[in-house]
Amino acid sequence: MPSDFGLTVRRHERHALSLSALVSIGAHPAPLIGGEDFGGGRVRFSPESGVSETGMRATIVDVGAGGVGFRAAHFLPRGAVLRVRILSEGTGASPQVPMDATVRVQRVTMLDRGPTYLYGTSFIEPSAATLKAVDALTATTGGRAAAC
Repeated sequence: MPSDFGLTVRRHERHALSLSALVSIGAHPAPLIGGEDFGGGRVRFSPESGVSETGMRATIVDVGAGGVGFRAAHFLPRGAVLRVRILSEGTGASPQVPMDATVRVQRVTMLDRGPTYLYGTSFIEPSAATLKAVDALTATTGGRAAAC
């Protein structure tokens, strides 16, 4: 009898938070899922989407050593390779970026008809700086694990 029953199980604990971010299509020579290239080439925002060249606005809802979860108003397919930049809450013309990482979309759920989508992503080859940023961000949650 199979022990996983088709369930998706996280390998890393996630910590709930709420931070502003910019998400853009990444160009990364990562292994392909299902033989399709979802990074950089085939996934694009149309001019009518209102997404700027710097990316779409998103809200980071959880973070962990394995990846980040975020909410956004535009659909992106499972397997898409993205660049996620968490923005600091500081003021100024050019906000600081506490984390800049390349991720792959693992799951997408439509939350409401707004539309709002919830994305679960995993890091692709996280750098030492990314892992250090994750440690700093999870320290700010006070050890609260995400419920989802």
